[in-house]
Amino acid sequence: MSKHLSKTAQRTKKRKERRLIERAAKKASSTAVRISSALQLSMQIVDGNNVVVHEADGTKKVLKKIVPVKSNVYLDKGVKICLRPKD
Repeated sequence: MSKHLSKTAQRTKKRKERRLIERAAKKASSTAVRISSALQLSMQIVDGNNVVVHEADGTKKVLKKIVPVKSNVYLDKGVKICLRPKD
């Protein structure tokens, strides 16, 4: 039996990992919303191209608009980017 996984098995494994990460993120965000609401804290949320503050009393206020920036560099899907500080 080969130690390497077939391409189908690799895709399946990546898909499962992605689902696990999505579930963890959803659970973390719902917990944060629940706790913030219970403690009557305001929350900052990105909604479309706006940063919105949801106050504890239910009011919403747009803090700022986010301008999408088009990159001049084309990257293929799945390319890893290494960010290192310049010396």
